Amino acid sequence: MLEGRLLCRDHFHQSASKKLDQYQARLREANESDVERASLIRFVSEVISQTTLLVSRTKFLSETKRDLFLRLSQSSLQFYKRVQRDPRQDQKWPVVIARTSGKSEDQENTETVNVSVKGACLESSLGWELGEQLRITRLDTKATALARVARVDKATAVKPKIGIEIIDADDFWKLKKKGLERKVASPFALKTYKTVR
Repeated sequence: MLEGRLLCRDHFHQSASKKLDQYQARLREANESDVERASLIRFVSEVISQTTLLVSRTKFLSETKRDLFLRLSQSSLQFYKRVQRDPRQDQKWPVVIARTSGKSEDQENTETVNVSVKGACLESSLGWELGEQLRITRLDTKATALARVARVDKATAVKPKIGIEIIDADDFWKLKKKGLERKVASPFALKTYKTVR
């Protein structure tokens, strides 16, 4: 069973793997909401639980199938840990963003919508493409970093929003110093990981 749907083993693995990939992409895009994060955590916990049951209780499960489910469970746990330690924080900080190649006028004063240790969501009207590199500068600290566009959301009423991934700074927003980073996965996830191994 996955998200209330009864599935055979093969369909469970296919569906869980596909949705896990989608969630991983959403996390890189740096702009998922608290509701999406809660849904993500529930989904990953369910995958870990169900794969544990499949591996431990299913008779005549081939070694190949067993390894597939174990890898899915371990990937889910690693992703769960990453989600826990990389939360989004609603912060409106003034920044300047500029294309790393192009004319000097290809820059813009804007502000963040939310931030994380490795990225941010912000408003921009410069017409970005996925994968484009940019330079971001904080107006409060004057710190600069290289980033890339991980998401472009044009369906907004005022300015389009982009999600960026910070490339060359470990904690550009200084969230670790402010104690905003969650580091410990739940005991349930850790216990399950030991079980499936």
